[in-house]
Amino acid sequence: MNRIPLNHPCLYKHHLEKSTGNHKKADSNYHAVVWRPIGGVTDEQIKLLYNQFRKDLGDRQPRIAHRGTFSIEGEGRERHVHIALILVGRAETCVTSTRYKAVLGDKALMDGCSVDGVKIPKKFAMICCQPACNKMPHYKQTTWLAYPAKEAAKNPDFTPTDYDNGSTRRMYQVFDDLDGTELKDARTRFETALRTFWKNKLVSTKYIYHNKSMNMLANEFYPIHCPNIPWCPANRAKVLARMYLHQGRFLKYEFASTFFKEKYINERLFQNSHHEDFHEQVVDAIQNTFDIIAGKNKQKRGRSAKDTESIMNYKFKIKSMKETIDKLDEKHKIKCPRCKHDSWFSRTLCLTNEEKDKAIIKLQERNKLLKEELKVYKESDTNNDESNKRQRQ
Repeated sequence: MNRIPLNHPCLYKHHLEKSTGNHKKADSNYHAVVWRPIGGVTDEQIKLLYNQFRKDLGDRQPRIAHRGTFSIEGEGRERHVHIALILVGRAETCVTSTRYKAVLGDKALMDGCSVDGVKIPKKFAMICCQPACNKMPHYKQTTWLAYPAKEAAKNPDFTPTDYDNGSTRRMYQVFDDLDGTELKDARTRFETALRTFWKNKLVSTKYIYHNKSMNMLANEFYPIHCPNIPWCPANRAKVLARMYLHQGRFLKYEFASTFFKEKYINERLFQNSHHEDFHEQVVDAIQNTFDIIAGKNKQKRGRSAKDTESIMNYKFKIKSMKETIDKLDEKHKIKCPRCKHDSWFSRTLCLTNEEKDKAIIKLQERNKLLKEELKVYKESDTNNDESNKRQRQ
C-alpha cells in the first residue's frame, strides 16, 4: 500500500447536530494518544504501547497508519507517553483508543486514574484526540507529528538525532522517500513546529475560577503533587494553595481576578510572598473567600477578613521592628551622610552609642508590646471559636 504524500492535507468529515447545525463530532486520519497514569508510566507499559504503535504502522499486521511519532516525557510520577499517527483512512477517536486500551488491560486503566483503589472523578489516564474541527482543513502532517517530539527543542541547536534518538523519541516513515528540496522543506516545517510547541509548553498558566474548571484542575493536580490531601470541601483551601505555590517546570496556576472576595487581597499576597508563613496566609485567604461565598459570618467562621488582616498587620510590624533593631545593633561605624560624623546613625539621624542603646531599648519595648497585643488578640479569637463550637453542639 502506497503511503499518502507528506504534504497531503488532513482527511476529515464533520458530523453536525440536526437541531443546531453545530459540529457534534468529526472523524479524521490525524489521531493522537496520551497515556498519563497517576504515579507515572511503567517500563512494561511503554513496551506494550510501543509494540502496538509499530503494529499500527504495518509491523506484523496490515498497516493502519502511514506515519507516526512516539515519545516518553517526564520522570518519576510525571512520566507519560505521547503518540501521534497519520492513519490510512478516517476514523473516530474511539477506534484508536480501543486498540491501545486493549493492550494495557482494564486493571492498568483503572489504577492509572485511582488513588488507593478509589477512582478520581472525571480523571482519565488515557486520552485519544484529533485536531479541533476548525483546524482540520489547515493542519499539516509535519505539525501533527511534531508534538510528541517537542522536547527535542530544549536544545536550541537540535539536530535530527535529537528528535529521533531511538529511545525517548522515535519516528517512523516520516521523511522516507523524500530527498533534495522536498526533504529540506519538510524538515524545516517539522522543526518549526517543534520550536513552537516547546515554546508554548515552557510556561503554561492555568487560571482558577469558581466553576467546573476549578474541580477539574484540582483533580488533575492533587493525585500527582499532593496525593495525601484529596480534593474535597474540607481540603479545598489547602489544595488550591498548593496549586498557587506550585513551582512546576511547565505549569503554573494563578487565581482569576474574580476569585477572591476580599479587597486588595491579591496585592497583599504579592507583598507578603517572602514571609515564612506565606502558605498559611494563602490558605486563610482562600478559605475566607469560600466562607464569604457560603454566607458564613464572623460567629460561624471565628475570624473575618478584617481579623485576618489585623493579625497579618501585627506580624508585619513585628518583623519590621526586628529588622530595624538588627540594623541599629550592627557592630561597625560608618559616616553619617548628613554631617559626616563617624558614628552610629539611622537614615539621617546621627546616634551616639548612648543614644543608640536608648533607641534599641525603645524599639524592643514597642516590639514586646506588639507581641503581647497579638497574643491577646489570638487568644480572644480562639476562645470565640471554642464558644461557637459549643453553641453549635
